[in-house]
Amino acid sequence: LSLHDALPIFFYVNNSGVWYFRLGNTLGTAVNLVATNGAASAGVWQHIVATCSNTNVNLYANGVLIGAP
Repeated sequence: LSLHDALPIFFYVNNSGVWYFRLGNTLGTAVNLVATNGAASAGVWQHIVATCSNTNVNLYANGVLIGAP
């Protein structure tokens, strides 16, 4: 994973409340990370963060790890 070439970065949640993090690059999607816990709830604020290094991507909700490769 080279973050140097990263283009679109976005978070989204599906109809079941599962968080997703997607990081694109010039070839398409470089990372598509799906949360394994920490589902979203309607009307409840959550702080969603993805951390990236050259070898790792992690997804957090309110400071708790909810997704990793």
